Formats: sequence, structure tokens, C-alpha cells
Amino acid sequence: MFVTENGTVVTSQIGGTAILPCATVKPGTATVSWVRRIDYTILTIGTRSYSSDKRFYVDHTRHLKTWNLEITPVEASDAGLYECRIATHPTTSNFVHLKVTEARAEILGSPDLYIMSGSSLRLVCRLQGSTQAPLFVFWYHSDRMINFDTDRGLVVHINSTESDLIMPYTNTSDSGNYTCQPQNISPATIHVHVLQSEVPAAMQHGVRSSTSGSFAISNCAMFTIIYMLLQMLS
Repeated sequence: MFVTENGTVVTSQIGGTAILPCATVKPGTATVSWVRRIDYTILTIGTRSYSSDKRFYVDHTRHLKTWNLEITPVEASDAGLYECRIATHPTTSNFVHLKVTEARAEILGSPDLYIMSGSSLRLVCRLQGSTQAPLFVFWYHSDRMINFDTDRGLVVHINSTESDLIMPYTNTSDSGNYTCQPQNISPATIHVHVLQSEVPAAMQHGVRSSTSGSFAISNCAMFTIIYMLLQMLS
């Protein structure tokens, strides 16, 4: 009676959408229903919902003979076994197991990143445990969203697994907390410390940013700093 493999496992993240498949061969006039097995709650009968929870919906495609159960947004308590049941005699059932994960963001180099003023900044936000690509990823400097600060050359790249924030030039006012906030995913924050550089402007090209939580200085710039410190101590 079923095309969908019995015991199919579906994984979805909290806040996302879960689609539990149920494709039949030919139910005829028999009614298809969905039952949540943890408490034997009847969720749908045919295309009608019998649950007070409006997150459950049946997506029925007649010519494909599919009766997929859609849950949106997914909650942690939705995890468990679901039964797609055809009211034959005896009843014919197919089971789908829903696993629920909590997706989270992680910024490389957190919790602290040190760079020199005048250098570029690149922050990489990885999406961990995500089962569906977010529609958007917002970046914040303190409480201000900065995705569209293009006047400073700031660029944000987004794909299904990560988002990059690129700032071509920084100064000390760029210090502070930076937060990556993807849709339906727990955010991540990093504290960026932009240090005032005493290196002459002509040498600042030797200072570069890093996503590993440290900064690197060219040999020429390092010798200059050491020389200045010796002058102060003499």
C-alpha cells in the first residue's frame, strides 16, 4: 500500500520545517490519517487537521498519491515516531521517525580576535547542525545591523553552510562585539579588539587580520616597534 519506505528517518532543526513523507500505491476510497505515536494523538484525517496545534498540516498531491505531514516551525518536543495510517481492514500503517536537532552558529576565532587598525577584517560564521539553508544571515556590530554598510566597502557573503563578513579597512571605532544571527539558528558572538597602530602608514600593509584569534606583523614593522620601545626606555 505504501511507496515510502517503512521506518524512514527525517531530521529537522528547531525552528525549521519537517516534511514527513507518505506516498501510497493506491488507497482507493480508504482514508489516510497521521497519528503521533508518543501520545496516540490523531493529527490529520484526509486533508483535515484534527489537532489544535496549527503547526501540523497535510500536503496532499492527488496525482502523486502523497500525503506528506508538514510541521512548521519544528519544536524539540516534536521528535519521535509518527504513523501514516490507511483505514483498510485491517489497518495498514507506515512509520516515520523524526529527529530534531538544534542548529547553532559559530564564529571562527571566538571569543576574542585582535587586529591592528588599518588592517582588514574577515569574520567567518559556520552553521553547525543546520538541516536547511537560512533565508538570511544578519550581522550586528553591538546592537546595530551592518549588512548594508556598503559605503565603507563592507561585504557579506552567504551560502548554505557559512556566512563571511569582510571589512576592507578598520579603525579603533570598529572594536566591539560582532554577532552572526542566521534565520532559525542560535546566534554567535565574537569580541574584536582593534589596536591602535604606532607603525608608520607606509608600513601598515604589513599588518594583516586573522580568524585564528591572533595578529601577525611584518618583520620590518616589528623591528620598527622594537626600536621605538628601546628609544622610550633609554
